[in-house]
Amino acid sequence: LALDRYESSRGFFPAAHTVDADGNAMHSWRSDLLPMVEHSELAERIDFSEPWDSSENTPIHKTEVPVLLCPSSPEVTTRTNYLGVNGPGSFFYDATKRLRADVADGLDKTISVVDVGPDMPVHWMAPKDLAAEAAESFDEQTRTNHIYVIQVLFLDGHVEGLSTDVDPVIPPALLTIAAQDEIAE
Repeated sequence: LALDRYESSRGFFPAAHTVDADGNAMHSWRSDLLPMVEHSELAERIDFSEPWDSSENTPIHKTEVPVLLCPSSPEVTTRTNYLGVNGPGSFFYDATKRLRADVADGLDKTISVVDVGPDMPVHWMAPKDLAAEAAESFDEQTRTNHIYVIQVLFLDGHVEGLSTDVDPVIPPALLTIAAQDEIAE
């Protein structure tokens, strides 16, 4: 819902991360979404002109944002299990701001975020996500916070648990925005 609110208010979805004048990654899409998840005050404290891990932003590093952590995680922390799928044909692609019209495959057939397991979280401010190739390689051995499923968020707002008993766990067609792939039911 936060992604939808962001797009409705700005006319585009957030990029995977913001960049500085030299193209260096600065802040995650999760930081951009803070006002959409009732954390406007926290967003106002972030110095977006400095990298997320700069000394100016250090006071915010210890802030926990429970909405950015899977409820099945063993503890609340400053890390997040919610990683965007990032790649050239994916919804998130570095500093690219996608339009709703860019998602030709349909919002209901495009995965934006994967709930990764306890070995893969990142700091919620960090401009780090899940490479599309890594998402394609999830299998029954991938540890998650859920038994036998990997939770994924589609752009229309629905969440599905994809069975780890199926190969591939995450069909590559669901990781693209405009490939017009056929998706097996």
